[in-house]
Amino acid sequence: MEKLRKENEQLRQQLEKAQEEASSPQRGQTVEVLSTDVYFKSGSAELNPEGVDELKTVAQQIQSEYSNRTIRIEGYTDSQPIAVPLENKYPSNWELSAARAARVARHFRWTHDMDPSRFEVVGFGSQHPVATNETAEGRRKNRRVRVAVLRRPPTTEGDQQTSGADSGASVEQ
Repeated sequence: MEKLRKENEQLRQQLEKAQEEASSPQRGQTVEVLSTDVYFKSGSAELNPEGVDELKTVAQQIQSEYSNRTIRIEGYTDSQPIAVPLENKYPSNWELSAARAARVARHFRWTHDMDPSRFEVVGFGSQHPVATNETAEGRRKNRRVRVAVLRRPPTTEGDQQTSGADSGASVEQ
């Protein structure tokens, strides 16, 4: 029983650290983590119909709750090498992860009319796994696209304030 308590405490500490890192000023506040198995065709950066439908909800949330914030979209893969037939299009997992993140940004831009100057697109490839790559379930968890919003920069005295819930007035989110 003591061993289980110790393991539980270690997992709790790891979770707290991961949550802290995920909400860092550089990486922003997570809005959604998208499983690439749901949103994309295997080995592809093309959204499938389910992915398009799901992104509608994410876009609506960003537009209503974070209308003036920078949107950071991060792509991740598992550690499996790119299949030979796909190597010409995606020479590495970095290219595939970046292409998927960019595809989500393009979708937000063209389908939901979001300002392209609001986007940051990052491809991490197989770096920063959230689970082991030794199992199919772990690899599935590692194949993801993270959508986050960055904190607004602190306002200066000369800035004009706008009205609305996302105006940036005095409190940094």
